[in-house]
Amino acid sequence: MSRLWGPLSHFLDDRFEPTYRRIVSAMKYFELAHTIYFGDLRYPVIHAALASMICTSHKQNKAQVTQGLPQLVSFISITEAEEIYSLCCDFKHAAQAMLQKSRGTSVIDPSDQRRIDATNLLHKAVRHLLLESLKDRNFADMLVNPALLRQTYQAFDSRGKLV
Repeated sequence: MSRLWGPLSHFLDDRFEPTYRRIVSAMKYFELAHTIYFGDLRYPVIHAALASMICTSHKQNKAQVTQGLPQLVSFISITEAEEIYSLCCDFKHAAQAMLQKSRGTSVIDPSDQRRIDATNLLHKAVRHLLLESLKDRNFADMLVNPALLRQTYQAFDSRGKLV
């Protein structure tokens, strides 16, 4: 904690917070998410933290999560990033519960286990990105610069246009 206090204080300093607002916003979402008990309600808040850091427009959110996240976080595959995005849509837009087939049983259905795994992976990814931004100012500077973020971690829309 003491090693990260200096960078955290820098991001939160009133003089620099506007520059690092994307990261500061992600930190606030991530912290808030830890107060929410239900995974299906906590997940969109953690996803909002992710979007604050890696998405430059709501219109390109899907491409930037499914294509950009695996570039930014080495332990996430494209398939896992697609599952992370899809699960957020299930929770936000379809009002689905975390467990679809395992309710009332002590055995977790494999499809529900994939949902649990995506939840844990998203948490781990956001934590990783936040820690990296605190440890490496160059990484943080890239995350807060939408043009540089788009150029460094390229994602493309369905027409092949860089987003």
